[in-house]
Amino acid sequence: MQKKAQLILLPNVLNDGEIPITHCFTQAMINEVPLLTGLIAESEKGGRYFLKRFPFPEGKTFRDITIKVLSEHTTQQELDELVNIIKPGEKWGLISDAGLPCLADPGAKLVYLARRKDVDIAMHMGPSSIVMALMLSGLGAQKFCFEGYLPKEGTELATALKGLQQRAMKEGSTHVFIETPYRSSQMLEKLISVLDEKMKLSISCDLTLPTQEVYCYTIKEWKKVTKPDLQKRLVVFVISA
Repeated sequence: MQKKAQLILLPNVLNDGEIPITHCFTQAMINEVPLLTGLIAESEKGGRYFLKRFPFPEGKTFRDITIKVLSEHTTQQELDELVNIIKPGEKWGLISDAGLPCLADPGAKLVYLARRKDVDIAMHMGPSSIVMALMLSGLGAQKFCFEGYLPKEGTELATALKGLQQRAMKEGSTHVFIETPYRSSQMLEKLISVLDEKMKLSISCDLTLPTQEVYCYTIKEWKKVTKPDLQKRLVVFVISA
């Protein structure tokens, strides 16, 4: 009996630092990646960089694995074509630029379509900045929500933060969000200026790197402590009442 087409959801590293793959990925995944027919990534460059981390058997290199691109700009027609390239007996991998695919990531649409095409879906666990920041914060995770990126503009951002604060206070929920590295410092200052002093704020910087730092204070305490340098650093923010 012919094997079904298979799509394997693969974690990626969180940062560009040179981290041994054994620190981020299971041995089962390290063994399986070189056997892939193809890889679906957010960019061809990102896909090649991912594959270069893995040891390939003699006679095969990372360049032998076909790479297809799935990004936020991929159209529905291109998505339909993409799912159809995964043929019976083939094994394709799916990665995000960082962390786990399908979490706030265009890969979710591909997985949905693949299931409707009866493609077998498998996965390997690995680093997730969302989950790691939540765990390291020490804040409640019984009811939490990942908010992605908040609005950029000052007034809209303040309104969004007030809305999250209201939900946190009313529902006892915790809210996780991210920001581009060059705006992380401004986001911290905005949080301190907008949120109630009783609100708790955790920031996780450079997760999985030797420079990793995690801080958690009330807003009142944040106003007094020395602020960490967040310039050009990947930061995950977590707030809770």
